[in-house]
Amino acid sequence: SVYGISYGTTVMGTYATVFPNHVNLLVLDGSTCPDNDIVDWIDVLARSMNQRIDYFIASCEFGTQCGRKNMRSCVNKLNNLLQGNAKDLMDTLSLSPAKALIITTVVVFAYEDISAVLCDATEEGDYESIKKLLQALFEPQGVILKSLQDPDVDSHSKPTANELWFPQSKEDWPFSGYKMKASGSVCQDIIFGQDKTFGPYDEDLYVKTLMDLNLKYPGAGTQIPMFSPQQWYSATYYWPEPTPLSPIGNSRLTGIIAGQVYDPATPYICTQEMRENFKSATLLTSRSVNHGLNSAFDQGMRGGNGCISHYQRYLEQGYIDVPDGTVCESDAIGDVCTINEIITGQGCIGTHGFFDDDDTVPDDPPVLSE
Repeated sequence: SVYGISYGTTVMGTYATVFPNHVNLLVLDGSTCPDNDIVDWIDVLARSMNQRIDYFIASCEFGTQCGRKNMRSCVNKLNNLLQGNAKDLMDTLSLSPAKALIITTVVVFAYEDISAVLCDATEEGDYESIKKLLQALFEPQGVILKSLQDPDVDSHSKPTANELWFPQSKEDWPFSGYKMKASGSVCQDIIFGQDKTFGPYDEDLYVKTLMDLNLKYPGAGTQIPMFSPQQWYSATYYWPEPTPLSPIGNSRLTGIIAGQVYDPATPYICTQEMRENFKSATLLTSRSVNHGLNSAFDQGMRGGNGCISHYQRYLEQGYIDVPDGTVCESDAIGDVCTINEIITGQGCIGTHGFFDDDDTVPDDPPVLSE
């Protein structure tokens, strides 16, 4: 029997494709797309991230959480204003525009009283008032999401980031004055470069593809939908000798193909395509917003008591007890996700509120000006 989740669906799906006679039970959860075209992959990934942001904002606007009905326009214009003052943000607050947008957007969604004021300041192009808000948030009495403040980069005297991955690192490792940040995804990037095809071998095409993707899926002006695709597209940049896998699928194998509609890591459309390639399999869908059914929020249930229990019983007992196309209900996105989790493309930990327990949030909203 084989079970794959996330990129493990590529591994286990390929095994099932190449060695179908050696497969008893099959479960693929949170699927990657079954073909090898990197350009198709980054498009569906950006599209999925964009829809997740749109769905959260729409749920907010049509519900009672938002202090302003046209929140999308506010976030979009706020992003443009912060981008236009990028140098001042970095010089005075050590914040990139992206991080500043996350912080101010959290405030917009969390405080009904201040959201209208902040959005009005954005509408008027009043950057100084917004800057005062950001400064207030980093005061000792009003700290909020301080972990989002941009860290110091590596330098000859402070190679801290690299020590995260290489504890033996010293100032002269691997050579004096190095400036390097090791990526926790480097191993998967190497595998990805091998597995995928049609990566960029032209610098202008590489840049244009990502710029076009950003225009197509702006994420309500946050530009977040392009970040993850950029990583995967970059993994194939000038890759010397790709070794593409066989397209995944087998029309005779039974099993369960599972996914979440608003999965931030593997787009649900890939789950649909995987089910199409395993034509005898059963599609199991959760309306939840996380990656893998083990993290789904199914009407207050998480883990073995929710949607995942269907394929757990299948693996234990050997038979499928749900019809093809079964859709599990889930908690509302506004109840389990914070705006910070949505804007940064994270999974949701289920706070039943806008902030998680580790966020230090003032009881009263910060004041823009005296």
